[in-house]
Amino acid sequence: GLTGYGGINGHPEYLRNCLETSLKHLDTDYIDIFFLHRIDHNVPIHDSLGSIQRLIEEGKVRFGGISEVCKKDLLHISNNQAVSCVQYCLNFFESSTFYSVLPILKQRNYGLATYSPFSSGWFLKEKYKSLTINKMPFFNKGFYRPHFTIYKALMQLVKHYNITMSELALFWVLNHSDIHTTIFGTSSLFQLVENLKVLQTKVPLTVMKEINKILEIGSKQKNILRNIICNIGLKVTKLIR
Repeated sequence: GLTGYGGINGHPEYLRNCLETSLKHLDTDYIDIFFLHRIDHNVPIHDSLGSIQRLIEEGKVRFGGISEVCKKDLLHISNNQAVSCVQYCLNFFESSTFYSVLPILKQRNYGLATYSPFSSGWFLKEKYKSLTINKMPFFNKGFYRPHFTIYKALMQLVKHYNITMSELALFWVLNHSDIHTTIFGTSSLFQLVENLKVLQTKVPLTVMKEINKILEIGSKQKNILRNIICNIGLKVTKLIR
């Protein structure tokens, strides 16, 4: 679905070409899961999923899935073999979409994978310490300051339990009972070893409540700031008029 250049292509021919290319790169005749990453609204969704279904029938794919589908689109997708699992972003900064569709996912008994538990590496590299404005979504107006507050509060938990931020982030994601797996990227062997420490983490499950309370407070601050910004914008607009 994602072209790699910021575009989305859900045409059956494109999806088949992506799969065939991957099979060559992996030197195999089938893959376990083939995800449609983002829906191409210029192509009927059933055409895209129909392409995945045919690849399953040909034995080139075992299971099909979809990634980051909004609630509205998810409701229009009927249960079929082409959608056995779904994938959503879930981390301390990005969770609203995941929670909004969770009841549907549970009802349909989808396999559930999440990705980006470290907010694209921001937790691992501690880039928040620089307070640098960045293109990442959580640095935009209305997100930045409240999320910095969240980060500082989470760092207190890290120090209290004597663990790393990566352990805390993975611990929180993996202790959502409905999640089957999470995808985390690594750029070094050191990061991989650090991430795997979560398997031996001796943190009590009660920390989940502490984390969720921090995130709840941060979310309220974000909404308050967003409303302030909107009100200022309305007042400025009226003055201009």
